[in-house]
Amino acid sequence: MMTTRPSSNESRDEIHKVFITFDSQRTGYIALKDLRKVAKELGELHDDNELLEMVERADFDQDGLVSEDEFYNLLTKKAY
Repeated sequence: MMTTRPSSNESRDEIHKVFITFDSQRTGYIALKDLRKVAKELGELHDDNELLEMVERADFDQDGLVSEDEFYNLLTKKAY
């Protein structure tokens, strides 16, 4: 789900649109519950351990949440 890389033509605005799909409560972060909700809506069968691993992979500051900057960096390979 969160591992699809944008093409070089995708802009920050396009990535923002994807981010707000996950951040439906407009908190500015993607939490495990947000990822769980989107996975369910997409019919993706992931257990919480898999979803938590996705959050942890993107959560560079290790606060348990994925900020929009972290999401952008993950999708554009700007931080690892």
